[in-house]
Amino acid sequence: MRRRRLLPLAVSVIALTAASCSTTPPPPSLPSPSPPAVSERPSGSPGTDPDHVVVVFDSPGADPRPLKETPVALTGPTTHLGMTITDLSYRGVVCGFTFTGTRPTSPVTIAVAGKLKAGAFTSGEVLIRWSDAGVVETGQVQSDNGWSFSADAYPNRNGPGWAVSIGAVTGEGDDVIPTAASCTLKAAGSSGAAPFVPANGPVGYWAGFATR
Repeated sequence: MRRRRLLPLAVSVIALTAASCSTTPPPPSLPSPSPPAVSERPSGSPGTDPDHVVVVFDSPGADPRPLKETPVALTGPTTHLGMTITDLSYRGVVCGFTFTGTRPTSPVTIAVAGKLKAGAFTSGEVLIRWSDAGVVETGQVQSDNGWSFSADAYPNRNGPGWAVSIGAVTGEGDDVIPTAASCTLKAAGSSGAAPFVPANGPVGYWAGFATR
């Protein structure tokens, strides 16, 4: 386990974030994704199942804007949040959950998985802990089938709240853009998981790469 103090202006996802999804290859060193702004979310989705939210992969490219989010209100306690990501267009994906209410209870696990034309990849469940002092602990970076992963938790830089995200990237090659992907967040804890509750939300679901 590694321990470090949060930097509020950056998401610590190893060079697995991309500047854009243009037709030109991205540079070797890719900028970090920015947590999306609460103010730029689309209208709410009352009644949406928090375990199955469909999120369109977002890629602002050179447009310096936050990633788009899909906000979902929590109507009761739940230990599992999940999204299905569509319209993927890059050889990687960053996905996350922004809690705009009170910060959820530590620890949690987050995972990203995807399918390719040939093969698949998964991060497995990555454990993330944080303290009231703002110190975050995560598991070591994992890899699977040529893909690398990193996860983090941090204050929402564009508004109130707390975000948890995970990123995945692979090398260039044929058919390396995922054809499907999913992202899940689970409450964890050895003595019983503290669920996510309505006071933690609404929760913003997002996926993509941003330059801001």
